[in-house]
Amino acid sequence: MLYSSADNDLELALLSDIQEIKKGAKDNNGYSVIVLIDRHEGLSSDKSVLFENFTGTKLFQIKGSKVIELDGKDIFPEVGPKKDYEANMGDPENLKKFIQYGKTYFPAEKYALIFGGHGDGAVKKRNTTSSANTYKRSIAQDDTGDRLFTGEITKHLTSDESVDLIGFDSCYMGSIELAYQFRPGNGSFSAQIMIASPAVEWGNGWQYDEIFKRITGSPTKTDQSDDTLGGNEISITPENLDILKFAAIFIEEQRDSTIGQSDSQTLSAYDLTKVADAKIAIDTFSIALFEEFKTYPAIKIAYESHRGDKNTIKTIPYYDYEYNHIGQYPYFDVYDFYLRISNDTTNFSENLRNLAKNITTAVDELVLYSYAGSYYSNFTEGKNGIHILIPQGDPADKSDYAVYNHLGYYKWYHPHDLSILDSDPETYGLLKWCQDSHIADADRSTGQVENYFELLDAWYDEYTPTGGYN
Repeated sequence: MLYSSADNDLELALLSDIQEIKKGAKDNNGYSVIVLIDRHEGLSSDKSVLFENFTGTKLFQIKGSKVIELDGKDIFPEVGPKKDYEANMGDPENLKKFIQYGKTYFPAEKYALIFGGHGDGAVKKRNTTSSANTYKRSIAQDDTGDRLFTGEITKHLTSDESVDLIGFDSCYMGSIELAYQFRPGNGSFSAQIMIASPAVEWGNGWQYDEIFKRITGSPTKTDQSDDTLGGNEISITPENLDILKFAAIFIEEQRDSTIGQSDSQTLSAYDLTKVADAKIAIDTFSIALFEEFKTYPAIKIAYESHRGDKNTIKTIPYYDYEYNHIGQYPYFDVYDFYLRISNDTTNFSENLRNLAKNITTAVDELVLYSYAGSYYSNFTEGKNGIHILIPQGDPADKSDYAVYNHLGYYKWYHPHDLSILDSDPETYGLLKWCQDSHIADADRSTGQVENYFELLDAWYDEYTPTGGYN
């Protein structure tokens, strides 16, 4: 199921993705491909990909080179042939109906949901010239609508809409906070495997023709090496295509398509059944770190030094290096950051180093497959490739750099439902990463840190009777 948010400047790229699927996918081959696409008015008049030009929202099945427009029937009655419907792809109810439609009318043993469009991580404000929507939200940017928040997806969808694999063909979605949000057993929408890039992804997106060519009626081995699984690349029948092999194909084919084309591309696959262990390890370290901070305040400076600042970045960064958006995208590699701490015998106690090592072990289990171009030096495949938000900055420092790194800039990084508490549409919250193990402390009298979010809250948020920003 491809949820294609093309009502923006990525319309041509997303149409190209569908053309690649038509080229690589085969009819009657043990799987089905359906696409919900919302196009942009005035950007393209292409009729070749979907055999008609339209600016609204339509639902299709891709059967090899054939494209069949579908009727949404009772589940999604707004869409269908001869229906003029303009969907807001940022509305979680449209996502919910699309998944329900796919499961009802195209029943399968396994389900994969792929998001195509812009992405900014857990959620992030995005600059735009569109007067319709100043604030952009997480995934599925719609210039005539809005954008999906992370917490909004789990608030509106249920476990009935869960899939086996979720993929984000978008920028910045390779986040441990997102991985935790969609883990199995979370009480809402979930997936077993997640595929995403922790960094900027090029407009070409994923190489869908080569991905689908690997799913064939008869297994064959090629002469091309498989740097993800080892040996040579193998085409696999749908009957033998388990979800782990499917994830590996996405990573390998994206690696192949970017070699010699872009040194800044990266893509990872995560086992979401392992992400809870990584959170426990990070929360445990954060609690112990804050306890030592009470008697040794300089440890905060040592902690920050492993991230670095705008002039001396140490941990692998995943911000847009071309524009130096370290302040707007303070996303840093989880494995690399805590590995540095685990090896720092000067500033960290043996207990903290061991707890940091536990994090690297858990992240190693979480990251199934990953690759990165040569821009990301010291990248270790299968270990690096997932980011975490690490802000920095003293609220007393009012320079742009400090303000952008101060936690107050990321008000959405929050355990509570801010959509009913804050008039600012950027602040949604409901991040399970911030919720779990968090005990609300309205008057802040206890001064306890219970998870990673509260460590950041204690260090980087202003102390006020109302609790500051976060």
